[in-house]
Amino acid sequence: ALRRALALAYDTQAEIERVRLGQAVPAQSVVPPHLTGYDPAFKSEMSEQSIPRAQALLDLYGYKDRDGDGWRDLPDGSPLVLEYNSQPDQ
Repeated sequence: ALRRALALAYDTQAEIERVRLGQAVPAQSVVPPHLTGYDPAFKSEMSEQSIPRAQALLDLYGYKDRDGDGWRDLPDGSPLVLEYNSQPDQ
């Protein structure tokens, strides 16, 4: 649920436009473009950004702000910490 919520909340189109300078194709499946089995018409239900759906998933699975600091906690009450790695160069 957490991975699905993160995928729903992430603005892929903004990353493509701003970080990748428009030089990327959003992934819709495990099969990338130009390979056998790629279907350009396929659109994953997780491919569109939806903050309300992401929040609903987090609520449903117990990721709530228990201490009132404005950040969601894990279902057991411990802090939710995410590490994000990115490419170090252009």
